Amino acid sequence: MRKTPRSREASARRRRRGQGRVSRIPAQARPGRTKKEQREISVARLLEAALGYFVTEGYRGTTIERIANAAGLTKGAVYFYFRSKAGVLIRLLEWAEESIIDPTVQAIEEAGPQATDRLVAFMHTQSLVTTERPERTALSRLVLLMSLEFRGTDDPIEKSLDKMMARLDAALTETVEMGKRRGEFRRDLDTRQLVAMIMSINQGCFLEWDRHAGTLDGPAFVRAMRLMVLAGIGAAAAPET
Repeated sequence: MRKTPRSREASARRRRRGQGRVSRIPAQARPGRTKKEQREISVARLLEAALGYFVTEGYRGTTIERIANAAGLTKGAVYFYFRSKAGVLIRLLEWAEESIIDPTVQAIEEAGPQATDRLVAFMHTQSLVTTERPERTALSRLVLLMSLEFRGTDDPIEKSLDKMMARLDAALTETVEMGKRRGEFRRDLDTRQLVAMIMSINQGCFLEWDRHAGTLDGPAFVRAMRLMVLAGIGAAAAPET
């Protein structure tokens, strides 16, 4: 099967990140491991350590030394694999895009044929990718926190975050416009405002889920969000003219 530009871009992100997944860090190093395995283990440990510090201490409150110490490695190892603290964060954001944004956009594109199907796919996939694995929950938290910390800085990291979230905005904008054209969604509200509200509800629900740390009934919570969004955006919700 011929790869699309999007799939090639996702593959490139995976190659740059290597196999540095938190879930793949072995409890103990295996004897006789290869240099490639050593690299994968070291990168994974550094990413795990950095992710933990970035979401609790913030980017500016985290130092290379703390990341290295938490990973059981040297500062030189951080510079060797990532060149800088910014390089570590960029690698984590690439991981977040691959783990959260890619599957969500794909689900929206493959849903159908109605705009409502696409919107449900967005909410369903977001709920799955951000709660089914602890590291994905942490990555979602990272994206939100770094978006706040870098807002207005004109830093390359801010631009990277904006580009990432623009993919979701574009997919939702297309979905809302489709729903308006087909009479599924209300037409009395501006598309940009509707997309912003959908994103706000989605992110707010994630924060509420994260804050309660598993005490909420997941399926019931997602169902309530889905019903509320669909009821608010549906054509029947628009006032009579």
